[in-house]
Order: sequence, then structure tokens, then C-alpha cells
Amino acid sequence: MDTQNSIQQFLEFSRRGQLAELNKLFNLKPDLLNAQLEAVFPNPYPKQLRHQQHLQGKTALIIAVQNEKKDIVIFLLDSDADLGIQDSMKMTALDYAKEQIHSAVGVEIMLLLHSAKMKREHELAIKTIMTERDAFQSQLRSKSAECAQLSSTNSTIKQELNKITAQMADILNDLDEKGLECTRLASLESELASQIAKFSAELESRRAEFADSSFFHLEVVKFLVVSCEAAVNASDASGLTALMLVSKYGLSDIVQFLLNSSSDPNLQSSTGRTALMEAAENNQQEALKLLVSGGANPNGQDNDGATPLMMASMQGHLGIVTWVLEQDVSIDARNLFKETALMLACRNNREEVSRLLLEKGADVRLQNYRGMSALMIASEKGWVGVSSQLLECNSNTQLEIRGLGGETALMLAAKQGRSDVVALLLQHGADGWARNSQGFTSKYLANLQNHFVVEDMLTSWERNNAQKIDHAIDGNMSIGKFLSGVNLNHLTEFFVDTLEMESVDEFKNLSSKRMNQLEKQLSSSELELLTSELEKILIYLQKFRNDEPA
Repeated sequence: MDTQNSIQQFLEFSRRGQLAELNKLFNLKPDLLNAQLEAVFPNPYPKQLRHQQHLQGKTALIIAVQNEKKDIVIFLLDSDADLGIQDSMKMTALDYAKEQIHSAVGVEIMLLLHSAKMKREHELAIKTIMTERDAFQSQLRSKSAECAQLSSTNSTIKQELNKITAQMADILNDLDEKGLECTRLASLESELASQIAKFSAELESRRAEFADSSFFHLEVVKFLVVSCEAAVNASDASGLTALMLVSKYGLSDIVQFLLNSSSDPNLQSSTGRTALMEAAENNQQEALKLLVSGGANPNGQDNDGATPLMMASMQGHLGIVTWVLEQDVSIDARNLFKETALMLACRNNREEVSRLLLEKGADVRLQNYRGMSALMIASEKGWVGVSSQLLECNSNTQLEIRGLGGETALMLAAKQGRSDVVALLLQHGADGWARNSQGFTSKYLANLQNHFVVEDMLTSWERNNAQKIDHAIDGNMSIGKFLSGVNLNHLTEFFVDTLEMESVDEFKNLSSKRMNQLEKQLSSSELELLTSELEKILIYLQKFRNDEPA
């Protein structure tokens, strides 16, 4: 992973509030603490990269403050993150914190930053004072030694010694006064911490009251709109309107008042988001219903093509998803990355939401821009519950879907070491012999990543299925019946992957024997295909199977 990717991943963990992942990456790369992402994308940004634009020039601390991730802020401050770094807008973390006081968490974060800043200033002052004191004490000892040596020979020097001693006494008195000042500062710091804790506790106990009355009081809004003739559709520099803001926080009374005052529910911010999207993403069901009743478009899309259904599905808001699906919405709508609501729910392991979407007829066969279906996404992530739900719907069709690199759901799960998902896919008939566009099987991909448990599972599967093929070819069942249920290409896998042959000649003898057995039972086209496959295997053996495995 290069430096810029590491910085981007570190910032994304901070934005999402993923403390465990952030801590793990920080332990591996401590220099990411104050790192800033370079501007590596063109300007203006293409739509498919806009979701990364907000990270550039910012540190993890700034990102955590902007997204109100209190736990991340505390972790970064404890790790001595730099409070003075400015982003491309010449804004520090403390500057952003001052803009976030519209919420209780924002106020707590601002107090934490102020406390950290004061604590660091105090620690620096104490360190400076102690350094000066040590220097003066060292000087005192040096002068005392000099004077002791000279006092025995010269009375003038004795007088100088007395003068220096008096000066040192004054210095020590000054240092004692500074020491008292340090003690007083430490006491003030302790008192400040106590006040912050007390304020935080009171803030938590009055959170609902705070949200209702401190900033969004209905009477204040009515006064501004009715008496002051405030523009209800006015927006800030980012295109955020009052309706979007109150919808995000679920202030239904104000939502209804603004709608009655001709506020447009379909206005979009600079990122294409609407008030309905804010309500859906933040699980504000009452506000959502009011907005739809007021004319909001439930099929609207932001700049990335995301719909309210996608946002609610990704967050796992089952109530929102249930209600939205009762409206006239497209369940299989796609964003710019060709992702559907089902794919987003599966990626984030939202089992209840994915179950509901499947019950409502979401298409499991659709693929995103990487050619990945919902099952492939869930398999790669290792989500057993979601994968099991998907396999209950046309499992054979889903197992055969391939990505842009020819990969299947089984290959993706094996590559990531998802043993539980691998077992589930094999139980539902996944093809362990299938190869991607590079010619790699699922077992080979697991081996490359050192996922030996998965490799052993696939080896056992190959052995069991190879025995079935061998049993069929030796005449214990009809070859025609066998070929009707098994892909002819699997015969080549049988020769290559399940026989421990010591030489190319042994393979020639074995293949000749098998061809004689099959000659009268296969059609000419089948024999031609089998002959072609055997020739490929022979080339493979001649190239790779000398004295060590291929």
C-alpha cells in the first residue's frame, strides 16, 4: 500500500468512526497521525471521485471533528495529534469545531480541543521553566566550584563569590515563584477538566431539550419567516437549506412549517443531496413522510446517483426502507458505480434490509461497474448471513456470475480467506474448478494469500469430486449420464489437479487409456474437445511438472 493510499484509508477510518481499524493502522504507521492527503485528482473533480474530494488537505483530526466522531477525536488527541495544522482552506481542527456547535457532540468536541490546547500550553510552560531551573542550578554549581577554588587565595574573589551567591539566591527565589505558578496552572487544568465533565453530563441529560430549543426553536423560525420575511429556500455556500438541516435532525414541527411556507423539498445541495435524502440517511421517518407528502421526489439522486432508498439501505434503517418501498420507487435503481440498494445493504451486512429487498423482488443478477453481483460483494466481505439469504434466490445463476476479471463469488471469498462463506458456497454447488481470466482457481488464489484453511477446504472438495469423475469414467455409471451433469472441462481438472503423476509418460499412458474408454460413448465433437483439452494438459505438464509441483 503506497503512502497516499495509506493516508486516504486512515482518513476514511476517521470519517466513519472506525476506531479499531484506525488504531490498528496507526500502530503500523504512526506517521499517519498528522498526515495530509495530497491533491492527486483533477479539478474540477469527475463525479465518480467526488466522494474523495473532502479528504484532501485534511488530517485525521480535522476529518473526525467535521464528522463529529468523538471517540476518534479523543484517540487522536491522546496520540498527540497536531492541533495547529491547517487544511487547504487555512482551517484548523479547532476552527471546524467552532462551526459544529449545532449539536451536543459538536460542543463536547470543541471543549475537548480547547482543553487539549490549554493542557499542551501548560505542559510546554512547565517544561520551559524546569529547563531554565536546571540550567541555573548547573550554573550555580559551576560557579560555586570555581569560587571554592579561588576563595583560598584572593579575598576579592571571595567578595565576587558572595555577590554570585546572592544572585543565585535571587534566581532560586524567582524559580520558586514560577514553580508556584506551575502548581496553580495544574490546579486550574484539573478544575477545567472537572467542569467539562460536569457540563458533558448535564448536556447528555438535556440532549432532547437542547435539540428542540437551543437552535431550532419553532417559534424562532416562525418569527424569522413571518415577521422578518426570511427566504425559506435560501442556502449556504454548500447549497444547504434550512429544510435540509431540520430534516437531518428530524425536527418534524419545523419541517411541516417550512413546507407550509413554500419551502422546496426537491432543492439540491452542491453534492446533489435533498432534504429527503438527509431524512432517509439519518433515520428520521416522520420527517421523511412529511417531505414525501409535501412533494419530495423519492426517486431523486445525488451527484453520485444515490437515492434515498440506497442511503437508508446502506445504513440499515429498516423502517425507512419499508416505508419507501411502499412508495412508487425503483427498487433496482443504480448509482454512478452501477450499485443498487441491495448491493449497498449487502456490502454493509444489513441482513434485515437485504431480506426485505429480496422479498420485494430486488434483482440478484445485476452487476456493478466491477462486474460484481450482490452475492460476490457479500462473499468478498465474508458476510455469511447475507450470502445465505442471496443463495436462497436462484443460487445457480448467481454462482455462475463473473466479474471483469473472470472471478466468481467463490474466488473472491477464497482470496479473502472467508472460510465460512467458502463452505456455504460449496454447499450450494459452487464450482471449485472454475478459473478466472488469468487461469487461477479458487484454491490457487487462497494459496497466494496464505489462507491455508480455505485451501484445505477446496483441496478436500476437489478430492471428493474427483472420485466421482473417476468412478464414472471407470464404467460404474453411464458416461452419457455423467457428461449430462458434469462440464466436460472438469475432466481436464481431474487429470491435472487430482493425480500425483511422476512423469509425462505416465500421463500419456493414462490419457490414452481414458480416451479408449470414451471413444465409443462420446460424439465426434465431444471427442474433439476432449482431445484438445488433453493436449493443453500435456503442454502444461511438460513445462511445469519436472521434479517439483507446478
